[in-house]
Amino acid sequence: MAPRAGGAPRPGAGSARNLLLLALVVGAPSLAGAACAIEPDENGHVFIPSSYTTIADYAFQSCGSLVSVKMSDSVTSIGARAFQTCSSLTSFVVGSSVTSIATYAFESCRKLETVLFSNTPVALAAYAFARCYLLTDLVIDATTIGDDAFAYCKKLTRVIIGDA
Repeated sequence: MAPRAGGAPRPGAGSARNLLLLALVVGAPSLAGAACAIEPDENGHVFIPSSYTTIADYAFQSCGSLVSVKMSDSVTSIGARAFQTCSSLTSFVVGSSVTSIATYAFESCRKLETVLFSNTPVALAAYAFARCYLLTDLVIDATTIGDDAFAYCKKLTRVIIGDA
C-alpha cells in the first residue's frame, strides 16, 4: 500500500483504479493535495465515463491542470466542492441526467466561462457557482437555486431559468 503523509496507508491504495473509485464514489478529499480524481489529458480535458453515477465531494478540488469537463449521461449528481478552485477550468458540459449540484461545487473556478446544461431540471445548492468571475450567461431548467448560488459572478449578466 502506498503511504501518505505520516506513514499511514491510504484506504484502497495500491492501484489507480482503487484511488479513482475512492475519489469518485466515496468522496475522499483531494488524494494528494491538488490531485485530480481523473487526470486530464495533455490538453486539460476530462471525460467522466458511464461507469460513474456520481462525482463525489472534493473529487477534483484544486485540480489546476483541468481545463474542460464533459460527462456521460449516467452521472446524476455533482458533490460538494467537487470542482472548487479548479484554477484553469474554462468550460463544463453537464450531463443530461444530472439533477443536483451541491454546495460550492464550482466555487472559485475563476476562469470558468461556459457551463452547458441540458433541459433536465437541476437543483443548485448554495454557492454552487460563487466566484466564477468570467461566467457571463446561463440557460438552466432549475428546480431550486440555493442562496448566493452565483455570488460574486461579476460578469454574469443573464440567467434564463426554465426549459433550455
